[in-house]
Amino acid sequence: MIIVREKISCPAGLPRIAIRVSREQLSKGRWRATADDGTEFGFDLVVPLKHGDCAYCTDRAAYILEQRPEKVLALPLPPTAAEAAGLAWQLGNLHCPIEITADSIFVADNPAVRKWLATGHLSYAETERIFSPQRPHVHEHTHH
Repeated sequence: MIIVREKISCPAGLPRIAIRVSREQLSKGRWRATADDGTEFGFDLVVPLKHGDCAYCTDRAAYILEQRPEKVLALPLPPTAAEAAGLAWQLGNLHCPIEITADSIFVADNPAVRKWLATGHLSYAETERIFSPQRPHVHEHTHH
């Protein structure tokens, strides 16, 4: 088993071998995965890795983390910054991960969020994508 402790830079042009992982795995410091070619990896990280990072490299191939797509709900971004911030704040109060892009707010699909959206008569679409929610700051305020 190959132990990975941090992201590395791989030379361009090498064939890529995927290490397919979930978003939950990528958020952890210690985990295991198997690459598409059967190579086993153990991850012992101080800083979490993300989709597209190179985890290991040989003279023949680069082992790249490939996050699996997941089901999310896509909400159109409100027209003003204040409305967008308000919607993001409300979703954050539901303790659901969100990702904001130039035209949409993506939120993890779960029954509580669907109910809240239905109650507020907010439109959304179901989609599947690589979901990269904003990560909280290390010293962020919590309710605990």
